[in-house]
Amino acid sequence: MAHVVHYGMELNLNKALAAQDVSLNSLVAYMCKVRPYDPSLSILADLLSDLKEADPFKLLCDISNQFKHHGGPSVSLELAPSSEKPYEIRFGHFLRGNKWHPENAADDLPGEAFRVVNVPVVDVGIALSTWLRSSAPENASV
Repeated sequence: MAHVVHYGMELNLNKALAAQDVSLNSLVAYMCKVRPYDPSLSILADLLSDLKEADPFKLLCDISNQFKHHGGPSVSLELAPSSEKPYEIRFGHFLRGNKWHPENAADDLPGEAFRVVNVPVVDVGIALSTWLRSSAPENASV
């Protein structure tokens, strides 16, 4: 999503952010810098910032970065965790940055992350479209 906003706003053309540096974190930081000069970015900046601060999104980022850089947290298979479940895959606890993440069921993470990310992705798309329409020259069609 960060790349969609990056290219949609044509930030690649003015080299506001280098392509390899584009992330939700860098985009939010950029938005904070330019927001005072372009108040029309407020809604988009708020949506991106809210997503960045959502706990399930942070956990998803931490787990994916843990996998990328450290091989991931331990993964275990628990047999018959309840009468309704014959098995459960669990991520072990891990430290990312200075925060400990407790052990949790692997299937809890995608559902919660999807719930938290789904609506903001659509809202960011709408806000980006609105911003593009408002910033387009009068004689151009968007």
